[in-house]
Amino acid sequence: GATTVVVRLSRVEGDIALCVEDNGFGLSTSEAESRKLGDGLSNMRARAQAIGGILTVQSGPMLGTSVTVTVPTSAPDAPKFR
Repeated sequence: GATTVVVRLSRVEGDIALCVEDNGFGLSTSEAESRKLGDGLSNMRARAQAIGGILTVQSGPMLGTSVTVTVPTSAPDAPKFR
């Protein structure tokens, strides 16, 4: 399993990005995109899309996993930050 988890929240060129990455066992591309592992990633993707964002998953066996949601702050449904 993972021994390190890094969470980053950043603002880049008008987008807000939240990235969570670990150094765990990782996923194969087919596992990451399939429903074999449950509904978690598909639910996160749907929620990101609902606010005008995108979800990206980068992973590979024994390479850890990085999950990033990026939301443009100019999108009509984008969260409002003060």
